[in-house]
Amino acid sequence: MAAGATAPAVALPAHLQLVATAPHEARERANWPLAARQWFSNLSPWQIVVVVALIVFPFVVSPFITFQIGAQAFALGLIALSLTFLGGYGGMVSLAQMTVAGIAGYAVAILGASSAAEISLNWPWWLVVPCAVLIATVCAAGIAWLSVRTEGIYTIMIT
Repeated sequence: MAAGATAPAVALPAHLQLVATAPHEARERANWPLAARQWFSNLSPWQIVVVVALIVFPFVVSPFITFQIGAQAFALGLIALSLTFLGGYGGMVSLAQMTVAGIAGYAVAILGASSAAEISLNWPWWLVVPCAVLIATVCAAGIAWLSVRTEGIYTIMIT
């Protein structure tokens, strides 16, 4: 090394970075997993506002808005997100999202508690939800098995 030159900076491994920081910072960092620290450090202020608004939402509006409008908007948003995910990352356009969601909803209506006792099995919700997801997943796997080798307009027609 030439005179006056400094040694190149070397990035420390994650387990040694805790040792290189101040003791109180090391304790704070050690309490959180690495992924959680990175996730929280990447949040922007508007994302924090949205999360706080979603947490406060059920406490400031009527139960009708919470359950009828908010829950339905959330469910339909998840279905739209699945279509965006499939179309954006998979490059496929599928019309089966609503079919799979309808199958899961129908399974919840039949297996869960409802006001029409003669058509429902009155299972507890914690048992109904996994069963409905399983039934919908099996049906979705059947649709996927039929449409996995198709392309373009044929995928749309099969689904």
